[in-house]
Amino acid sequence: GVAQAPNLRATGWLLRHSPTELDMGKEQKEKPEQKEKPEQKEKPEQKEKGDDKSKAKAAAKKRKRGLFGFLPGGLGDAATWVAFAAIVYWKGLHLVALQKFTEVTGWGPADPAVAAKIDATMANIRSGKSIDLMEMMLTMQHFCGPRSRNDCAGYIAEMPQVAASVKSGPGTWDRKPLPKETALEIDKLLSEMANRPEAGTVRAEFRSIAGELVESSPKALKRDLKAPLLLEKRPDEA
Repeated sequence: GVAQAPNLRATGWLLRHSPTELDMGKEQKEKPEQKEKPEQKEKPEQKEKGDDKSKAKAAAKKRKRGLFGFLPGGLGDAATWVAFAAIVYWKGLHLVALQKFTEVTGWGPADPAVAAKIDATMANIRSGKSIDLMEMMLTMQHFCGPRSRNDCAGYIAEMPQVAASVKSGPGTWDRKPLPKETALEIDKLLSEMANRPEAGTVRAEFRSIAGELVESSPKALKRDLKAPLLLEKRPDEA
């Protein structure tokens, strides 16, 4: 047979085009550029919410600064500490803290002012002068605290004079109820001392002090005191 002549026109078209163009067909059209969206104006509701958030942050910041936040610099912190110390002293918590320190270390009062107060109170007791329950607590802690190394038996022997001085006193010098922590501390000390062998002959004096404690304690605490129950008169007591 006669050989067919190649299709020159088709061959030329193939040479002018790339295989990619043949596979994909038409060229991809360029994507139209996206138009910029116009800026949205802030709605009044959003503005109000922003203002509320700012006010809330300002209020939180003010609360964080504390009661004396209006004072400049570090004066606010100093005033807060002074107020805290005044409250601790007024409630008698410093005496409770001192007792806890004495229990842990077994030492006497580290503060010279406290030691002087104890000496002055004992001098008043021995001379028949009035004392209040908080002064009595200091002497009890000093002589008969859980880890005291002082003469507890000798202090108990002086309990008639201690009870007489407390009885003639006002309960508390400011005539206000004892702070809860102080009342519970005295109650604990009375209960522990009343269980000592040396206390058998002075239970009436302990009972008298327990009565003063009840009268000077907060109303809500009176029923929780243990010493008055422990020191109730026994059948064999006169």
